[in-house]
Amino acid sequence: MARGRDGSAGLRVDFTYDAAAPPVAMEITALVEPDVSALTTELLKLEAELREIVRSEDLGAWLLGVHVGAKVRDLRQPLVDLLRRHRGRRGVALYRPGEAPEDLTDGDRRLLAELFELGLASAIRSDEGDELSVLPPIGNVTEGDEAFAALLRRATETNVDKLREARPRETHLVVTLGRSDLSANPARTPAPDLLEGIDVLWVLLGYYNAKWTYRVWRTLAGDRRWQLLQHPLGEPP
Repeated sequence: MARGRDGSAGLRVDFTYDAAAPPVAMEITALVEPDVSALTTELLKLEAELREIVRSEDLGAWLLGVHVGAKVRDLRQPLVDLLRRHRGRRGVALYRPGEAPEDLTDGDRRLLAELFELGLASAIRSDEGDELSVLPPIGNVTEGDEAFAALLRRATETNVDKLREARPRETHLVVTLGRSDLSANPARTPAPDLLEGIDVLWVLLGYYNAKWTYRVWRTLAGDRRWQLLQHPLGEPP
């Protein structure tokens, strides 16, 4: 029988199974989408303001992408400057780090560099219409596999002290993945070296990461390999 939240008295782990052989302590944590609700609200206000400017001044159609972590207040005026500087441009133009129209002036390039520094991810302009949209916040992750491995290491570091307190039980850390911005290729996601205090690391992937197969990964202390297990609900359709 498992003891519930915070396990046995005096322990911080989520569950203890003292009737098991050997006794087990388990901590469950999640890697979830960044909390972007506040930023989304700010971006909706910014979108409404910029859309009004675009429509009233005939500045073309724009699609803007903004990174999570951007300070919307600082972005507003440089974005207005960008929209106005490219009034009358013909065709479709793409602006992102390392890629921009060749005919930009030095002032245009300095403005773009400032915007990218402030959190603009990309901008696309068309001369067809007078609409403007801001993409949902773009996560500041590197390559998905590398980001996943780094987050797993951080999860072990964050939870190891709780599990050490539960010794001499066998300790299990369960990480559930609720993010769509991380790759989940076990061949390209090295299993982390488990810190002393963690005997088993489990990773439970979301449907959008692993679809129908191998949604449960496991690695053991002293055996730095992934063991891939079929999810009990993961049979092919």
